Amino acid sequence: MVFVAAAGAAAGAGCRFILHQNSLFDAPTSVLLINVLGSFLFATVPSEPTWLRPLVCSGFLGGFTSFSTFLVLAVSHTIIGAAIYTLITVTSCLAAWLAGTELMRRWK
Repeated sequence: MVFVAAAGAAAGAGCRFILHQNSLFDAPTSVLLINVLGSFLFATVPSEPTWLRPLVCSGFLGGFTSFSTFLVLAVSHTIIGAAIYTLITVTSCLAAWLAGTELMRRWK
């Protein structure tokens, strides 16, 4: 399973790099959008087959989303700016995850 997750992480990081480099937005906004998309996609991954979640969730989405970049961007602002960016990121990612969860619940 380790190699399955590693392959997914490599693909996810590559996709994040391509999207970030070709984004119409600056770094804080593109990272926010990538993390929100990743949160939504995380909620839509089925639990079967058993190899899928390590490949997609731990692997691809773990490499695609970027908590470390989020932290660097957050602390590069003033205290107020960091608090606002953190609040927007956490709220948006949670809302995206809930939307994905609801979509999958209705789809079943």
